[in-house]
Amino acid sequence: MTDTHLITGAHAITIIVLLCVALFLLLWILTVLSRISRQLAQSSAKPVRTATAASGSPPANDPTPNSDFDRFIAEDPARLQLTKKEQAAAYRTWRKKQGLTWNT
Repeated sequence: MTDTHLITGAHAITIIVLLCVALFLLLWILTVLSRISRQLAQSSAKPVRTATAASGSPPANDPTPNSDFDRFIAEDPARLQLTKKEQAAAYRTWRKKQGLTWNT
């Protein structure tokens, strides 16, 4: 009668090594997950920056024009009724009159 269910020394070492590798992987995953959890907790404590706050541009309802195009429209609000092509042509002419173009 032969014992086929017994674990040999080589098999025992293999099982121990595999268990150690599995334990190491579980500890590594736990470390990564705790680091992610800490980062999420820190980021939730920070104030959320909106797109306008990030870009530094004022909100759209700000009455002061801050770009050349805003000034162009503010001078004559009827220019908003023009097509985009007509607006662009009128804006180029306006910039030329204002001396805002690169070419002279």
